[in-house]
Amino acid sequence: MGKMTSVATWFLKAAALILVCVPAWATVDGPDFFSIREVAPNDVLYIREKPTATSPKLGQVPHDARGIRNLGCRAFLKGREVINSDIPLPGTTHWCRVHYKGVEGWANGRFLAEDAEAHAEGEHEVELRGGASTSDPTREGPYGSAAATIQAQIRKARLRDPIVNMFYGDLSGQGTKDAIAFVYHQSDGNSHSLMTWIWRERNGTYTLARTVPIKEVFGQEPRNVKFSPGRITVTTTVPKPDDPRCCPTGTRTFSISAQ
Repeated sequence: MGKMTSVATWFLKAAALILVCVPAWATVDGPDFFSIREVAPNDVLYIREKPTATSPKLGQVPHDARGIRNLGCRAFLKGREVINSDIPLPGTTHWCRVHYKGVEGWANGRFLAEDAEAHAEGEHEVELRGGASTSDPTREGPYGSAAATIQAQIRKARLRDPIVNMFYGDLSGQGTKDAIAFVYHQSDGNSHSLMTWIWRERNGTYTLARTVPIKEVFGQEPRNVKFSPGRITVTTTVPKPDDPRCCPTGTRTFSISAQ
């Protein structure tokens, strides 16, 4: 097993934080995957909604877990993000946005270490995550009938480390099971971008109807997806003007043409 490097060590070596625009978070140089360190066998590491120890818990990670996906780490001092700090200040805490078994949120970087073997094994992983829309009574969830077609499109587009939110509904008004996929993927450097695809279903076969440009829909955590003839609405989390880059708190509803 390779040498385990703690998150704190990366901050000591990093010259600056890299600012990312889509979605709006910053990362410091580090691995693609983590394992857990310094957590007792009878304890767990919590994934939290925001990078604070008092934030609501979204999930938990076992003490011996591996392959925890790194979505970006940040430094904080007294609750405020430290930007472009060459030398960590006393009292600085480090938090990383992670994804583990369908749960995405913030984990204390003190308990995370590099998992080099998981990086090698998971390099070409395609992970589907999301759910059915409220207009889809069957609620197939993230895999559903369009999953294989969307996975093939991801491979064709050569998207790196994709995480997909999928929703199903009727765009024709005639009972079809169409789909929309919000694909978050790693782009140049450590930044993440959003690719949005709309799919039309006919007799169980899915055809790509439209690739939606980023100017028409952006943000994190797509939800409240509703299908109507020729149009889809979706709500996402977007940054307010005064939000720190780590923690957008605004919401916006987009209306997307399926044509």
